[in-house]
Amino acid sequence: MDFEMRAEGVESCAKAILDESKKDPAAVSGIRGMIADLVKVDLPYALAIETALGERVQGIITDTTDNAVQAVAFLQKSQKGHAIFFPLDRTNDYPSIPEEILQKPDVVGVARKFVNSTEAVCKVVDGFLNNTIIVKDLTAALAMGCNNRTVRYVTLDGALLEPDGALSGGKKQGQVGIISRKSELKKIEEELIHIRQILEKLEMDN
Repeated sequence: MDFEMRAEGVESCAKAILDESKKDPAAVSGIRGMIADLVKVDLPYALAIETALGERVQGIITDTTDNAVQAVAFLQKSQKGHAIFFPLDRTNDYPSIPEEILQKPDVVGVARKFVNSTEAVCKVVDGFLNNTIIVKDLTAALAMGCNNRTVRYVTLDGALLEPDGALSGGKKQGQVGIISRKSELKKIEEELIHIRQILEKLEMDN
């Protein structure tokens, strides 16, 4: 389900780039899409991933650095806002989190392993989440953060503890993030398919 079908919450600058890339590929070329549209996350982990990604959720992946420069020039000329771009030709390999940390009882897992997409897109996302661990709750994050100041800890309910000690969290009534909304819709679709299959089986049995 792409951004046109659930554009609520998407910044106007991201919409402008995605629209222009479809209307005039010569003017804005090499646009793969918005990160939120290019990844899939199972619903139980959607809020944690969304929190860990932050504003990068609406980042635009481009094929090359030249494509990103071209898109920035378009936004400057049209004055349609400020966007962040991630060229595929500037991705790197990142170090893994020590195994002993991952063996802690309240660790759910390395955040990047809960993101599904193409190999190229996952490599970009790995750059954001390579030092991020999903943990069960804030108590666990604070306890583990005391012993390791190089890892980010994000909880299943969306609190984030940074290596420098900064802590963020909270919730706004009625507000649902892009990835969370997308994951919820995916789950509903799967449930509807399951119900349809049950009904079809009942009809065949009668």
